[in-house]
Amino acid sequence: MSPLRSPARLLLLALASPALLLLGAEARADSLTTTFAGGNSHNGNMFSLRVSREVAVDSLVVHIGGTCTTGWEIYATTDALSAGSAADPGAWTLVGAGAGDFAAEEQPTLHLDGPLSLAAGETWGFYVTLTEPGCSLAYTNGTAVGAAFAANADLELLEGYGVAYPFSTLFSPRVWNGTVNYIRCPGVGAFSGYADVDGDGYGDPSAPMSACVGAAHVVVDDTDCDDADVGVHPMALEFCDGKDNNCDGAVDESTAVDAVVYYVDADGDAYGTTGAPSCARPPSSAVVGGDCDDTNSAVNPSVAEVCDGVDDDCDGFVDEHGAVGERLWFHDSDGDGFGSTGFVLACDAPPSYLADHTDCDDTRAGVYPGAPEVCNLLDDDCDGVVDGPAAIDRTSYFVDGALDGFGGAVTVLSCIGGP
Repeated sequence: MSPLRSPARLLLLALASPALLLLGAEARADSLTTTFAGGNSHNGNMFSLRVSREVAVDSLVVHIGGTCTTGWEIYATTDALSAGSAADPGAWTLVGAGAGDFAAEEQPTLHLDGPLSLAAGETWGFYVTLTEPGCSLAYTNGTAVGAAFAANADLELLEGYGVAYPFSTLFSPRVWNGTVNYIRCPGVGAFSGYADVDGDGYGDPSAPMSACVGAAHVVVDDTDCDDADVGVHPMALEFCDGKDNNCDGAVDESTAVDAVVYYVDADGDAYGTTGAPSCARPPSSAVVGGDCDDTNSAVNPSVAEVCDGVDDDCDGFVDEHGAVGERLWFHDSDGDGFGSTGFVLACDAPPSYLADHTDCDDTRAGVYPGAPEVCNLLDDDCDGVVDGPAAIDRTSYFVDGALDGFGGAVTVLSCIGGP
């Protein structure tokens, strides 16, 4: 049974975090090409690789036999390639698959799901095939299954079989047309990742690559939207700078850390009502809120309160103390409609306060300017005279000019008798 089923052998690494990997100084990319001479074709082709030095295969360049839209599959095995193993699906492990639109004679690169580590001294079998019945890979007639056809210091490619999909009729011997791409990672193994040119720990999805474990500027993450800017990646803070800093597909959105809250300012008084953060200032907006009437430019937090029945300064109070236009209002304790000396300063008269302040006794409701003067020892009409000649209940007294205790013919009106 093939030991290829061991995850350690497959090295299809799934690292949990996009940590920046360090440089592997001995890493080296290389390839081994057979031929693209063609001459024959079928759905797929099997070949063997004899390994001289440890490598990690990451892709195969193939030779398309005819225009076709099809899926493709790559299998590998550590079993010896023979007619028996070639026709036994259980001897093989799927290590890559995909689909594409291919033209005749095209030489597309088919990537494995991850770099496949091949140890020195091992011999591996590979089966690359198109999955649609009418689609074919070009190959060349060979001399003998297992015969060496191409080699370099790392690998030797051996002839194999043409194969009808899947694992069906075999045609031999056949020379696979294509290129084996691999990297050398002595002692550390390889992994599939993405270029991280700016070193921010996030890879460029348009730049997949295989690398040795520990290689610099290659990560397993593929979410960077600008690999030339270290400040742009999915965990970056969004700023108002014309960039999609956090790679969420939006530029300068309202969540940017330096977004400004702009307030709707319909009346153009530089004070707004409802506000929302934005990188760009909307029309008819203000940077200060607090306007309590956005239909009146004379009403906002910067204006002086005026006695006009309006909350001019938007402090929640109407015509409060201190408003322009306040006046004095005098207390009318006795409710006679005339105030005295006690006063307040306000826009409007509080209860029991009046504009008048001519009452000379605000403890007596019957004492006020214009009240009837009566003989009661009070200045009822506030004219400054007590029981004066205006008293309506004065008594007629006879004048005692001789001072003999008897009055004469002359009389006077008075609240009190004469001497």
